[in-house]
Amino acid sequence: MLTEPPDNPTRKLLAWKDALIDLSRRNPLLSLPTRSVVRLSEASDDLWKLPVGGAHRLWFVTEKIPGTDLVRDLRARDRACGAAEFKTLNNLRLKARLSLSEQGMNVLFIVVGVLEWLDPRIGATVRSPLLLLPVALERLAGGEAIVLSRHEEEPRVNPTLLHRLARPDVGVTLPDALVDDNEFSPRAYLARVAEAVAGRPAWRVVADECVIGRFSYLNLVMYEELDRRLDEARRHPVIAAIAGDAEAARQLFEPADLPALDTDPPQRAFHVLPADPSQERAILAARAGQSMVIQGPPGTGKTQTIANLIATLIADGKSVLFVSEKMAALEAVYSRLAACGLGELCLEAHSNKAKKQEILARIGAALDARPVESDTRPTDWSVLTTLRDDFNAG
Repeated sequence: MLTEPPDNPTRKLLAWKDALIDLSRRNPLLSLPTRSVVRLSEASDDLWKLPVGGAHRLWFVTEKIPGTDLVRDLRARDRACGAAEFKTLNNLRLKARLSLSEQGMNVLFIVVGVLEWLDPRIGATVRSPLLLLPVALERLAGGEAIVLSRHEEEPRVNPTLLHRLARPDVGVTLPDALVDDNEFSPRAYLARVAEAVAGRPAWRVVADECVIGRFSYLNLVMYEELDRRLDEARRHPVIAAIAGDAEAARQLFEPADLPALDTDPPQRAFHVLPADPSQERAILAARAGQSMVIQGPPGTGKTQTIANLIATLIADGKSVLFVSEKMAALEAVYSRLAACGLGELCLEAHSNKAKKQEILARIGAALDARPVESDTRPTDWSVLTTLRDDFNAG
C-alpha cells in the first residue's frame, strides 16, 4: 500500500497493471456476448463429464451432406445446424487454432451458467459467465461436420468475474469449488451460487444457459502477479529503467568493458551456430552482464543469436529465462538448441508443456541424460588461434 504520492516510475507500473485487465462490458468474461457464440442444449452435468480428447458430438449442415440415409443416421446421435450457426462454429475453430499456434493458449470454452448481477459502476444488469469448460473443435475431412471434444486444460470458475465481484464497490465472494474434481456437479455449484446471492436485488443465476465461445483471462494472471509484487517490480533495475528511472537506466545500460572480438581465447567460444561480428559482440556483452536491446529486420539472425547466447551462458554455469509472446519464437529457439544436443538442458514451460506432470517428466529426463563426450583435442585450440592470427595479419 502506497503511503505517499507515487513517483513517476511507480505511476507507470500502476498504469501498466490497470491496462492489463478490461473490467468493462467489452470483456466477454464480464458481459456474455450474444453474437459469435453458439448455444447448447445439453444438461450442464453431462457437458462437464466429457472425456479429455474424446469426440463428444458433431455439428453438421444437412444440405451439404449427400444421401438421406446418412442424415438420418447422424440425427440419431448428433445435431444438425443451419449454415449461419455452422459458420460461427468454424470461425471459432479457426480463431482458437490461431491462438494456440501463436500464443500456446486455449481460448475456446463452454460457458455453463450465467450470473445476472447489478454493476454499480454503470447502474445496469450484467450477464457474466460462471463456469468455464475448455474444449476444442475440429472440422472433419470434407468440411460437412465439426467435432467438439474436451480440451486438456482444467475447467474453472470464471476468474475475471471473481476478480470483479471481489472489488470494493461490489464486495461479493462466490463459493469455493473444486471444479476439476470427478464428482463436481455444475448444477449443484450453480445452486450454491444462487443461494449466496439470493438476498441481492436484481441478482440471479441462470443455471440452464450453456454456450460455446472464445474467452481469455491470460492478462488477469499477469495483473494479479504484478499486484502482489508491485514493490519488488519497482525495485527491479530493468523494470525501473523501462518505467523511467533515469539512474536505473544509466547503471543498467552503461557500456561494459568488452574484449576485442579477435582476442578472446577460442576455447571460451561456445557457439552452437555460426555468428558474425555483430552477433559476437552481443554475446560478449551478455557475458559481461550488460543489458541491451537487439534490433534487426527479419532474416538478420536474431533467433540464431539467442540460441548462441543461451548456449554460451549455460557453458558459463548460468541459467537463462527466455520468454516470448509468440509460441513460434520459443519453438524456433528450442529446435535449434535441441538440434545441437542441448535439448535436455531446456525446460519448456509454456502452453500444454506447463503442466506439472509434463514439467516433472522433462526434469526427470534431464537428470537421467548422460553427458556427451567431446572429441575436441587440446591442439585444436592452438591451431585455431594460429589461423585466426594469420588471417588478421594478412
